[in-house]
Amino acid sequence: MSPIPKLLTHSSNSVTKLTDEKIRWIIREKMKEILSTNDITLLQNVSGSRIRQIWCHYRITKTIPILAKPGRPSKNITNEEISAVIGTYKEYPCNSTDIIFVMPSCKAMRSGLEKQKWRTIVLEA
Repeated sequence: MSPIPKLLTHSSNSVTKLTDEKIRWIIREKMKEILSTNDITLLQNVSGSRIRQIWCHYRITKTIPILAKPGRPSKNITNEEISAVIGTYKEYPCNSTDIIFVMPSCKAMRSGLEKQKWRTIVLEA
């Protein structure tokens, strides 16, 4: 029987995002040896395998795991892309979506320039 009341547990199947505070709390509770892995999964809405992974990392290295920065790293915009976008925008002053649909042969779009890069360059210029 779990010592945690059902009102405190999450009932959804979605898993929440871990933060540094949650990781420290998980390690602290595992060191106390009062709550089981299953109890921690119910309280933090994190998978049991992730809790075991955090605990195993802590036992081996004696350091709290540090979360990596999420997401894909951003790419730098080259001077060629900037000049192509500014030239095209001066010739056809419309937004990036219209440029893509109206002018698929546009030299900025042929170079593989995404809409978001187009918007960023136009807003900065």
